[in-house]
Amino acid sequence: DFAISRIAAVNSFLQQSTGEHPSATQTVDRLKSMF
Repeated sequence: DFAISRIAAVNSFLQQSTGEHPSATQTVDRLKSMF
């Protein structure tokens, strides 16, 4: 699914930028703030 692959890509990007693996809730919050 395209949405899941996009979330996975953003999640990996956030992991690289922050140095930690964000939880699903944090990822959703960041996606909401980005879009």
